[in-house]
Amino acid sequence: SSAAGAAAVVLFLGFPAQTLAVGGLRVTNYGDTMAAEALAATPLTYEGREPDAPWRAEAAERIETHRRGELSIVVTDVAGAPVPGAEVTVTMTRPRFGFGTAVDVADLRDGLAEADRDRYAAAVEGLFNVVVPENELKWPFLASAEPPVNEPATWLLGWAEDRVLTVRGHNLVWPGWGNLPAALRTEYEARVDAEGEAAAAAWLRAGVEEHVRETVSAFAGRIAQWDVINEPFDNHDLMDVLGDEAMGDWLRAAREADP
Repeated sequence: SSAAGAAAVVLFLGFPAQTLAVGGLRVTNYGDTMAAEALAATPLTYEGREPDAPWRAEAAERIETHRRGELSIVVTDVAGAPVPGAEVTVTMTRPRFGFGTAVDVADLRDGLAEADRDRYAAAVEGLFNVVVPENELKWPFLASAEPPVNEPATWLLGWAEDRVLTVRGHNLVWPGWGNLPAALRTEYEARVDAEGEAAAAAWLRAGVEEHVRETVSAFAGRIAQWDVINEPFDNHDLMDVLGDEAMGDWLRAAREADP
């Protein structure tokens, strides 16, 4: 039930641009004559969600094979003699499996009141062992600072290292014009007009690879993983110019800069 004026019909249409016809929409007030459970509803589920889905048994078998092993513990007294019937309690302090989250660097640093900042930091450190900055390592953010390193990203690396948290880098190339530095497209289009498409493409190819090498080198040894390419299915402006093989060049450049 909703208070007067509080109910709403919301349509999540997603993207890209599309045209939809909505019809047959009506709102009926059943009052107290109808139980909510009796109303029609679209079940939110997916194939494989059921408790006895075959993949669950397969996953349990893989866990047993790859992630579990035998452990022998010997308890001795101060003289080195075995202690029969000793009770041993083991508490895991840090998992090897990577549990990660994106973090708001500004909030972690000074964007929140001190008490809230402490709570945020404690939650990140207590629940996760991998972190990724939401924005600070994206190319436009690096380009707006003193490339290839911006000071908030450097601060986060120190913060994470103090807490033995692994850092993932996101991202090196988000290959749609809307997610790249605006100056990159402006310069490319100016070169197309002045020098032709081939020369402009060569300049663009070299510039993207230079960004990858420069950024990865600047953080070498401090970032464990990089998202080299982000969302290429929907963001492919660079590949439209350079060809899909350019993605392989970016991956190789990143690996060479920090194996």
